[in-house]
Amino acid sequence: MSRRPSARLLQEGQVDPDKPETGLVAGFCAAALSSRVEDAAELLHMALAQGVGHAALTDDFIANAVRRLGALWAEDQISWTDVTIGTARLQSLLRHMDKRIDAGRVKRPDAARVLLISGVDMAHTFGPMLLAHQMRRQGISVALSLETAPGTVCEIFGKIAPDAVFLTASHCDGVETLAQLVKEVRVFNSGIPIVVGGPLLCTETDIAHRIGADYATSDLEKALTLCDLRNLTARKFVNP
Repeated sequence: MSRRPSARLLQEGQVDPDKPETGLVAGFCAAALSSRVEDAAELLHMALAQGVGHAALTDDFIANAVRRLGALWAEDQISWTDVTIGTARLQSLLRHMDKRIDAGRVKRPDAARVLLISGVDMAHTFGPMLLAHQMRRQGISVALSLETAPGTVCEIFGKIAPDAVFLTASHCDGVETLAQLVKEVRVFNSGIPIVVGGPLLCTETDIAHRIGADYATSDLEKALTLCDLRNLTARKFVNP
């Protein structure tokens, strides 16, 4: 791979084509920082061709590569611009994998529908995008609304009819925004289950009560069960 100077600390990222899982996290980091935009997609295709699982690629290798970029920035080893560009490249891989899901399944009108929202002052996008991808792998229809400002929920609801609303919370600065979004959801649909999740739960144990949500959990399977989404459809899917 061709690399920019800021990627020199990722020398361990050399990926053996015969053993693609070895060094994949570092490899995706190096690709994200590369001077060649194509490197990340090429590494993804190589890993898929060598049999690395869909879920392992997104949930483990790519997600950990994003975390690694953040750690390198915190250690002052790469710039914020590097992190921003690199994360955007890795997020594009999630969109590519979403297309693979759509191509492999016939959309069903009876699919459970989730509206996934992050507030306008929530400084993260990869987490919600990964969560949306994980639900789509399970056959759930997901409408993802990033940087959602108060006053826009009715417009969003006018386009879809979700069975549940999931809110992501990355830090306490977004509590007021989340509370306002919950109020707007209740006005439009008072009975819909609302779940809040994300890093904020580690420091705000009463966040559900504070913003008016029904549940607080960062466990996807638990959230789906709490909202009874498993019973909305009798379909069975096999994860790719």
